Amino acid sequence: MCFSASASFTASAVLMPLGLYSAHVARSTQQKDYIPLALTPFFFGVQQLIEGLVWTGIDKGKIEPLTSLASLGFLFFAYCFWMIWIPWSAWAVSRGSELVYWGFIVLPLVALRDRAVRLFGILIFVSIFLTWLTYSKTFNSVWCFYCAVLSIIVLWIVNRPRLSRQSA
Repeated sequence: MCFSASASFTASAVLMPLGLYSAHVARSTQQKDYIPLALTPFFFGVQQLIEGLVWTGIDKGKIEPLTSLASLGFLFFAYCFWMIWIPWSAWAVSRGSELVYWGFIVLPLVALRDRAVRLFGILIFVSIFLTWLTYSKTFNSVWCFYCAVLSIIVLWIVNRPRLSRQSA
């Protein structure tokens, strides 16, 4: 969390209009792919506004339901929204090159220590290139199908502890 309610509200007052203006500039200069990225300051401003409400609720003796609802809103931004928004913004900017999108899907899987999850990521990576080579005209549809079929591996991944107990 930030420093105080006033710091959060001040940041919000600056960031929200800045984000809306950035989106307007992206739209008016024909950079439509940059609109999600341009809106990022706006959403940081929303998060700061919510954080200011958390501070206000805490400073006033835990005003309920303000403190609880604002805390949940802050946590939503911190742990959910940004994990989706930033990769999606990067994907929107790079539409000419879908490699960024694939990287966000494959890299988290292959970076893990769990060999089975890494194998899953590698198979998805391989499916990208096989689909590109064989079905480039209908890439999205065919690759989604391959990934859906590959997701069957998840059952094996989560079932490994039980399988190893049975074989022992």
